[in-house]
Amino acid sequence: ARAITDYFVKRSDLINPRMPNRLNIYFAGCPECAEEAQINDIGFVPVRRETEIGFESWVGGSLGANPRRGYKMRDFITPAEVLPVCQAVFEIHTKHGIRTKGKSRLKFLIEAWGIEKFTAEFDRVFAEKRSLPENKHFRIPDSTDSEQGPSRLAQGWTRVTAPAMDGQVPNAPGMAEGIRPPAASASLPDGCYRQKQHGYVRVVLDVTLGEIRPAQLRTVADLARRHGNGEVRFTKDQDIEFHWIKARHVERLARELKEAGMVLKGRKTNVRVTACVGTEFCIYAATNSQGAARDILKEFRPDDPRKADLLKGLTISVSGCPNSCAKQQVADIGLVGQLAALGEERRFSYNLSICGTIEKDKGRISIGEVV
Repeated sequence: ARAITDYFVKRSDLINPRMPNRLNIYFAGCPECAEEAQINDIGFVPVRRETEIGFESWVGGSLGANPRRGYKMRDFITPAEVLPVCQAVFEIHTKHGIRTKGKSRLKFLIEAWGIEKFTAEFDRVFAEKRSLPENKHFRIPDSTDSEQGPSRLAQGWTRVTAPAMDGQVPNAPGMAEGIRPPAASASLPDGCYRQKQHGYVRVVLDVTLGEIRPAQLRTVADLARRHGNGEVRFTKDQDIEFHWIKARHVERLARELKEAGMVLKGRKTNVRVTACVGTEFCIYAATNSQGAARDILKEFRPDDPRKADLLKGLTISVSGCPNSCAKQQVADIGLVGQLAALGEERRFSYNLSICGTIEKDKGRISIGEVV
């Protein structure tokens, strides 16, 4: 992702003025993350073919007011072909993309042309891009780079560091020797997942609606330094992840987070509510999605344990406008703000969709039905 980003950003002054609209590029790290590739303009999902590791390539996905699932363009491409794939899609989008407002995303060109015509044009342009001299020198860092130190890394990359355990250096990510298969997480608190590096755990912190107090953020930083490698990750679900937490420190970490008013994010412990920033910050929003989400979190607490059990793991997404920043189409319950005509008046309202799903175990995604 960093290598592809650097390539296009360096050329953005030439590319941006010519494009009808943006192109979102998504990289999955494993098959469990595959579903997101289907709702982005360009998506890559890692696959293994015999002894070789490469990618599936997806194209044409997007949510917004007219959600579309992408289609799989290639079953297998090598890492060296990732850049030519992106170059080819960029060129087709730039030369042939629809420039009418509201129809300028890549999905509308594919819909107008049909998959067969788009694929044929892609094959032609891809063959040209793959033979470009500049692409012969482009290299995406592979799993061995983390073993070799900064000299082997692409420009702008830094090596991920890990805290030593009992005076020993832990296995670096991707090392062929010493990696033990991930153990079952049954003995860990909900929200904790064993890393492939033996003795280390990934911990997910629930950040309600993506908002955290300064004092809590300082606590997070302090805990990351004391129990991990001093780094945290902000996720697409508006949460925070600790990596490289020593397994024996997990209980202490969870206790110290709770003392600071924070909790771990388990898969089946709470109703999961996501919201965009809404009218509080966004000029496009029609409704206060953050306020609606807070009300939902406040009211969705049934006293009956049986009812509460039904809500475990339920996903609710609230977007203040059709641009789908909260991805309401792939939530169990999706709400999108709008202005609706009621007689001669226009009222603030929400569109309701249900049964959107992201099936991480199957790598599939389903668009919810508007009811």
